[in-house]
Amino acid sequence: MIYGLYFLIPIVAVLIAMGGIGQVSTWILGPSTGLLVSAHNGNLPPVLQKTNDYGVPVNLLILQAILVSCFSFLFAVIPGINKAYWDILALMTLAYGTMYLIMYMSAIKLRIKRPDIKREFKIPGGIAGIVIVAGLGFITMLFIMAVTMLPPSELHISDVYRYVALMAGGLAGCIIIPQIIFYLKKDSWRIKDTTE
Repeated sequence: MIYGLYFLIPIVAVLIAMGGIGQVSTWILGPSTGLLVSAHNGNLPPVLQKTNDYGVPVNLLILQAILVSCFSFLFAVIPGINKAYWDILALMTLAYGTMYLIMYMSAIKLRIKRPDIKREFKIPGGIAGIVIVAGLGFITMLFIMAVTMLPPSELHISDVYRYVALMAGGLAGCIIIPQIIFYLKKDSWRIKDTTE
């Protein structure tokens, strides 16, 4: 270390570990809690709506553990940890990017079709303002997704077409599986609001 502050290394290491532990709790329970709200609205079958006495979505956490274990298995079957990590990160970036593309399109559509709704925050400039801001976001996200589809040269991927096909197939799965669940959903899946 340039400044000779070696005594800070264990302190910083403990702080990083504590931050990591704090992050784990949000990364584990955050997605499951969000899915639980969607499940209560009838978008997931009743088996995934089960909670324990503390309101923790038990079956969703079990499903999440199974999926994470499957993704973690990639580290064992894909040669090179860096490539496996990059593949998972790239696929998640594509999935998140698709969500943002939908959000940008929805923002424009809602401003045009429902301009009279009172919003907590409104991009100034009327329809032109939202089209410019959301349009730039849309184009930026498309660029990020396109770059993600190209493997970095450091990974020495010999078959680029196979890599792109893998990413495209993974993204298609991320989009198609929820659509199938949505298509199969039933009115009986929705939890009735007892306050009505």
